[in-house]
Amino acid sequence: MKTKYDKIEVDLYKEDWVECPKCSVLFNVRDKNQWTGLIHKPCGQRLTIRGLVNELKFIWCLKANIGDKETSRLKSGASVYLYPPLWGDGYQSIKVIGKDRETNKFIEIVISASRLKNFKSAKVTKPDIISRLSSYWQDDIKSLENVDGLAQEMNQRVNQN
Repeated sequence: MKTKYDKIEVDLYKEDWVECPKCSVLFNVRDKNQWTGLIHKPCGQRLTIRGLVNELKFIWCLKANIGDKETSRLKSGASVYLYPPLWGDGYQSIKVIGKDRETNKFIEIVISASRLKNFKSAKVTKPDIISRLSSYWQDDIKSLENVDGLAQEMNQRVNQN
């Protein structure tokens, strides 16, 4: 029995169009609300699209570690993947994805930037992380430069405090 975690190979229906075999929805692979580069968002099915040139294999993302003080859901030292700045607070509160200390599943929470350390750029290949962050981070050089710049800025901010 196939699950959504098994990749299903499909062909392009028309140029940039694919029909999902799980939910039978016809979608455009350029629509970021429908396609992450690995996963059809509405039903969560992983797909390999034959004939697609620009399939997303990885993204550049900002990554950090939880500081010495644990949060209610994340262990001290745990790696977290960061969303880019989402609201106008100067990146003081950051939405992150990390492994829950009890369930060991990925969760999304908002934490204070002061609770994070060791900011760095990361090449992310995990499909579940890519599916959540591909609308914000990409696989190109410009995205890597943005992530590197943000990592330097955040490390300087942390070292000043």
